[in-house]
Amino acid sequence: MNIVIDIRPLIHAKISGVTVYISNLSLQLLRTDKHNKYYFYYNSFSGLEFEKKAFKKFKMIGTRYPNKFFNLCLSLLRWPKLDKLVAKKIGKNIDAFVVLDPRPAPVSKNCSKITVFHDLSFERYPNNFSLKTRLWHKILRPKKEALSSDKIIAVSEFTKNELINYYKAPEEKFDVIYHGVSRKFQKIENAQRLEEIREKYSLKKKFILTISTIEPRKNLQTLIKAVEKLNEKHEENDYELIIAGLKNPKIFKTPVLTEKSFVKFLGYVPLSDKLLLYNAAECYCCASFYEGFGFPILEAMKCGCPVVTSRAGSLSEIAGEENALFIDPYDINDITNALEVAILRGREDERVEKAREYARGFSWRKCAMKTVKVISERSAI
Repeated sequence: MNIVIDIRPLIHAKISGVTVYISNLSLQLLRTDKHNKYYFYYNSFSGLEFEKKAFKKFKMIGTRYPNKFFNLCLSLLRWPKLDKLVAKKIGKNIDAFVVLDPRPAPVSKNCSKITVFHDLSFERYPNNFSLKTRLWHKILRPKKEALSSDKIIAVSEFTKNELINYYKAPEEKFDVIYHGVSRKFQKIENAQRLEEIREKYSLKKKFILTISTIEPRKNLQTLIKAVEKLNEKHEENDYELIIAGLKNPKIFKTPVLTEKSFVKFLGYVPLSDKLLLYNAAECYCCASFYEGFGFPILEAMKCGCPVVTSRAGSLSEIAGEENALFIDPYDINDITNALEVAILRGREDERVEKAREYARGFSWRKCAMKTVKVISERSAI
């Protein structure tokens, strides 16, 4: 089969869960599937801005239309047919067009369309997004993209149920395929490396870690209050709260966060530093109101870091009931108490080791193989 993978979301994009998914799945598809031919489609009027080196083995097929005009044509006129654009360039018909994050993507009747949905936060919490992003979702018409797809891949059962509830998408269209987690996330016992990461970011010996974009649904203000309360109970320890992640005001509204001496914002941190931060932290906490998947809780588990997480969205589904301490994200006392228990149990607790083993089950190879199966089954009809 000739399969097109739509990597348009990587153009001009900052690092996010979606870009991590697209990059890792795309690479793993090439490694895993030797029977089909893959072409990677993008559109960029100004050229490529993502790292070309990582995609040097990809058969890249690009167009250079002005994005706003192009998306309006795709969404409202359902023209041009994207499979035909690629087919014209490669001289072969396209069997399947895979959209890895919803974008306007009209295709011809002879081409299967598979769309991946990560969450519906823009439907649940539209006011958390900038005006520009809300307008983009109007143009995108995600319900239209879902219902016009031959198959929908949801990244969790929670996201699948959101799509059924909001868009009335028929259940038989769905396959749930979990993300993978990089094998680079592992337990590090080299004390010198852990000390170096503390020195690099001027961290105290004891800190609580959270990794997320700075946006309202991440519930960071409540987490700050919970850690403040923890410090009031344990003045001799005075834990720091380390928040690693970027603001993105073009997409999200920026929440008002109280400035506290124990809170440190690191901004973007590379994967190599994330690995060490997970290993150096007393525990990891996700107090989010809503998640479609939840990469960081699994990354933390793989590093042997105790995890405290809310039950909101997909988080209890992805974490597994026995592998984390669960909290009510609206209850400051509940969060404080869970942090206290996680820190007291420590990294040597057998539940932390069981969580490590559990998180190893999320692999990009498994994700790629299941994705190929969905594409092949649909295209064979």
